[in-house]
Amino acid sequence: MGIGLVRTTAGTVSGAALTGRRTGVTLFSGVPYAAPPVGPLRWAAPRDPAPWDGIRPCVVPGPAPVQAFLRDRHAREYYYQGIPASSEDCLYLNVATGADGPDEARPVYVFFHGGGLTNCFSYEVQLDPSTLARKGVVVVTVGQRLNVFGHLALPQLRGSAGSSGNVGLLDQAKAIDWIRSNIAAFGGDPDRITVGGQSGGCLKASAMVFATPTRRTVRGVINQSGNKWTHRFSTVDEAEAFGRRYLEYAGIDPSTSADELRALPTDRVFRPAPKGVMPDHMVHDGVVIMHATVGDGLLAHADGVRFLNGNTLDEATLAARSTITGDAVATATPEGVTGVDAFRAHFRALLGERYDRYEFDRFVPATDAEAAPLARRLAALGLAGAEFNNGGRSVALNLATGALLGATVDSVTYSYLWSHLLPTSPGVPDPDRDPATVGAWHSSELWFTFGSLDAETPPFRPWRPRDFALADQVTSYFANFIATGDPNEPGLPRWVASDGRRGWMEFVDEPRPRVGLGALDALVDDFTHAEHAVADGVPA
Repeated sequence: MGIGLVRTTAGTVSGAALTGRRTGVTLFSGVPYAAPPVGPLRWAAPRDPAPWDGIRPCVVPGPAPVQAFLRDRHAREYYYQGIPASSEDCLYLNVATGADGPDEARPVYVFFHGGGLTNCFSYEVQLDPSTLARKGVVVVTVGQRLNVFGHLALPQLRGSAGSSGNVGLLDQAKAIDWIRSNIAAFGGDPDRITVGGQSGGCLKASAMVFATPTRRTVRGVINQSGNKWTHRFSTVDEAEAFGRRYLEYAGIDPSTSADELRALPTDRVFRPAPKGVMPDHMVHDGVVIMHATVGDGLLAHADGVRFLNGNTLDEATLAARSTITGDAVATATPEGVTGVDAFRAHFRALLGERYDRYEFDRFVPATDAEAAPLARRLAALGLAGAEFNNGGRSVALNLATGALLGATVDSVTYSYLWSHLLPTSPGVPDPDRDPATVGAWHSSELWFTFGSLDAETPPFRPWRPRDFALADQVTSYFANFIATGDPNEPGLPRWVASDGRRGWMEFVDEPRPRVGLGALDALVDDFTHAEHAVADGVPA
C-alpha cells in the first residue's frame, strides 16, 4: 500500500514506492530540511526551508556536498556507478519508511555518513535503507556541509552561527529538529530516535548526545569503526589558526572580510587539500560544544542513552615504539610483522615491561605462519598504539567505555568485532578487493549492517548464501537495538552487553558471542587503560 503523500511543515512531498526486494518501502529522496546555505547563508546557521505550494516530488537525491571525491578503496567499492553532482546547496535528507500512514510510531534511525568531516555523501549505494525499513525502522540519511563549508573557523565568522567552525554540526542539529517535527507524518516516533554513523560519522553521531541544540533528543547511538571516546575537539584559537592556514593554501588573504568571503565563487573557496590543511574539526567553542573531548560530553549527557559500538578486524595498525625499524614511533602493518621473531620484537616494543610481567610469550604462542594474522587480531582487541585506539576502533576500548558509561550514567553498551571477509569474483586483478590481501577492511561491514547486498550490487561481489544469511541476522540485531535499545531476539545468538559482563559479538561467517578477552584480559585492560586514560573508575 505505502504511505502516499506526506505533509511536512514546509509543504507536501511525494516519494517513490520501491519494488522487488524493496517492495513495501516508500523512499523520499532529496527532502529539504533547511534553506540552501549559499550567498549570505554560507557559514551561517541553517535556516528553515522556504515553504512550497502543491506537491513536491522527492524521488531524486539532492546534490552531494562539495568535496574532492575519494579515489581510494572506499571509492572503488562504492562509487563504481559514478559520482553525483555536488553543490553548496546540499541540505537534504532521505527518508525510507514501510509505514502505510502517519502515527504508526515506528523507531527512527538517523544515519550520518563517514568520510571524516570532509568527504562522502548520504545516499551511497551501500547505505540503501530499504532492508531496515522493511524491518520496521524509519531510516533517515542526512546530507550536510563538509570541509571548508562546514568547518572553517575564522575570527571574522564568529557570531554568524553562534560559533565559528561548527556549522556542519549545526546542520546535523537542524536535521534532528526537522525530524522531530516531521517524522510522525512518515510513520516514525520522534521520541525514539537512534543516531548512527560509520568512521567519521561516529563523531557526528556521538556529538548529538551532548551538543547544545540536541541534548536529550536521542535514545541510542550506533558507532561503526570509532566510538571516538578519546577524541579531543579543537579550541577556538587552534581552529582559527587552522582556518587561516587553509585560506593561505587556497590563495585567499586570511584577513578577507566575511562578506567578501561569502561573495567568492564556490571553486575559489574550495581547493582540494591534503589532510592537515583542509578544515575537518569540530570546535570546543563553549556555545555548541561545551566539552573538551567526546568522553567528557558523553559522561555529562549520556544518561539513559544506549550504545552499540564496533570495529573491523583489519582496520588495525600496529603503532608502537618499534625495535623493528628503530624509529621512535613507527607504524607497522600486520604483514610487516612477518615471522615470530618480528612478532615478539614488535609487541615487546609496544608493551614494554608489561611484556614480561604478563608472561606474553606463554599466553600468546605464535608461529611464523601465525605472526601476521595474530598481530592483526591482537591490535583489533586493543594491543595497538595510541593513534589506532584514539579512533575508538578496538574491542578493549569499547568494553572499557561501555563499563565506564554503565558505572557512571544509566547506559548500556553492546560491542562487536567484524571479521567476516567479503567474496570477490575470481580473476579480479585489483588486490584491494582480494580478501586474502585486505581482510575485513574499514567500512566493509556496511553492506551487511544495511542489508544492501543484492545479486547485482556490486558486480564484483558474488554474494554467497551465507552472506545473505549474515546480513539478515545483522540487520535484525540493528533493527532491534534501534527499536528497544537491546539487539537480542529469540532465535538469534545472544549478544551480551559490554558492562561488568564484558560481552561482545564477533561477526565471522555467523555471529559468535564472546565474553571477555580470554587469557589476555588483564594485560589488555592494563595497557588500554593506562595508555588511553579511559578507565578511571571502571569496575573490575
